[in-house]
Parts: sequence; structure tokens; C-alpha cells
Amino acid sequence: KKMSMSSHISEEEFVRLQEELLNLKQQRYEFQDKEAQLQTDVEKYKKQCGIYAAELQKAKVVLSATKNKDQVTTLVANNDKLKKILQQNNTKYKAQQEQLSKLKAENIELRKQLGQENEIQEIVTPIENDKLNQTNSDST
Repeated sequence: KKMSMSSHISEEEFVRLQEELLNLKQQRYEFQDKEAQLQTDVEKYKKQCGIYAAELQKAKVVLSATKNKDQVTTLVANNDKLKKILQQNNTKYKAQQEQLSKLKAENIELRKQLGQENEIQEIVTPIENDKLNQTNSDST
């Protein structure tokens, strides 16, 4: 008896259920299309994220290289400055060495002259002393 009741539905009820079923199927298709579109977007964004991650990695490498390049540039500039200072000091050292050599030579020459004067003085001093002694004895 129960089956017979449920098996009989009105045509109106049947049409309404059929329309509801069609609406639900339509909504399911729309949701499936929306889900497919969202899934496509997710895949697209994943690819873009991978690309951006790779670009970020490249940028980090470039940034690191740039920092290293700046450090190397600074070191090379400092090295060049130090080379110039060393060159200037070498030039000053050579000039001082030349001046020292000249002074040594002059010193040797002056010592020779002084030695000759001393020898002459050793000869002249006794003679002058004798003359003084003679003058002194003549005047007395």
C-alpha cells in the first residue's frame, strides 16, 4: 500500500521535480566549469610562482655577484693606490740613496783634503814654531 502511494505523483509534481533536477544538473555543470577554470588558474599561478622563484634566485645570484664586484672594485682601487704610494716611496728612496752616495763621496774627498792639510800642517807647524823661536831669540 505504501508503494502505491509513493508511486503515484502528480504530473505537476513530476514536472517540478524534473525542472529541479535540470536546474541542479545545470548548476553542477556550471560548478564543474568554474572548478575547471579555477584549476587552470591554479596551475597557471603555480607555473608563474615557479618562474618568479627562479627569477628571484637569479636576482640573488646577480646581487651577490654585484656585491662581490663592488668589493673587488674597491680592493683593486685600494691596491692601485698602494702601488702608487709604493712607487713614490721607491722613487724617494732612490733619490735619497743617490744623495747619500754623493755625500759619502764628498765626505771622502773632504777627508782626503783634511788629511793632506793635516800632513801640511804637521810639516808647517814645526817650521812656524822654529821661526817664532828665532824671532823671539832675535828680539831678546
